[in-house]
Order: sequence, then structure tokens, then C-alpha cells
Amino acid sequence: GFEVDLADALAARLGRKARFVQNQWDGLVPGLERGEYDVVVNGLEITAERAEKITFSNPYFYSTLTITRRIDDARIERAENLRGLRVGVLKVTVAERYVESLGNVTISSYDGQVQPYIDLALDRLDAVVMDTPIALYYAAGPQVRNTEIPAARMAFGIGMRKNDVALAQSVNAALDSMRR
Repeated sequence: GFEVDLADALAARLGRKARFVQNQWDGLVPGLERGEYDVVVNGLEITAERAEKITFSNPYFYSTLTITRRIDDARIERAENLRGLRVGVLKVTVAERYVESLGNVTISSYDGQVQPYIDLALDRLDAVVMDTPIALYYAAGPQVRNTEIPAARMAFGIGMRKNDVALAQSVNAALDSMRR
């Protein structure tokens, strides 16, 4: 996908070869801190909480959040309508924090992107809130309706360890070069 291509192009510009490491979503930053890899290129939202632990590149992508509901459920037209309902999100994401901030929502947090949409189809959830590209990819079809939340905007960056200052400078220079 896009981030695999980005990582390959970035590695080439840095004179390195990308080596992909499988990890659980909520283990990405701890794995980086332990030195299991040098960078995280995996839809990592730039947040103040994460920026306390790691360094981020300049943003390489911006997105919003999207609510997905079953087409036959007309209760949900905007984010505020999620109160009192069951909502699926990915663990440790801006979507999870956003839905928590609404209050009075029963949140189910998932490790992966597919299961929440399966649970929505099986009526185990009333809605799913994910990054817009995820929703557009996994929740397309006549059974669901997607509603973007434009106010829930986020930036994505490449994560690096705090002490890797030279690497961060090189990554930003490579991203700038790729943009041009």
C-alpha cells in the first residue's frame, strides 16, 4: 500500500533498505523505544502524548475521521448522535480519544481494522469510527453509510526515537525532496 511505497522510497533516499517488522498497533511506539526498528511508518497520528515519547517527522499525510453505520440505522447523522450507542474504534488512536471525549458512548477497542466492521454488520456495534481512508476502504457498499467528521482532522508522521536527531533531519529532508 501507500505507506509501504513511502517507506521504500524513503529508505532509498536515505541509502538504506527498508526492513518491515510486524507488530501490534499499540506496540509500535514501545517497540521503537526498545530499538526493535529505527522508524515507524504505519498511520501514526501525531499527538502531544506521543510527541512526549518520540520525535515525529513533518506530516506526510492528513486525514479526518469517519463514522460508519448500517444503512438501515438513521439515528446517526453526526458525531453527537453516538452518545448512548456502541461504537468500535482502533486501540490507542485519535478515533478512540475522540469518541471517548463525546461521553456516554460504549466503546469497543480493536487491534485490527476488519473486525469492527464485521461486528457492525452482525449488529454487535451501532457504528464504527476510523480514519477516513480506512473507512472508505473497508466500509464501502450498499449496506453501510459513511459520514465524515471534518472537525476531527489529524496529521500523520514518521516516528523516531528522541535521541535520533540526525535521522529525523534526514527523514524530513527526504520527505521534502519527495514532495518536490
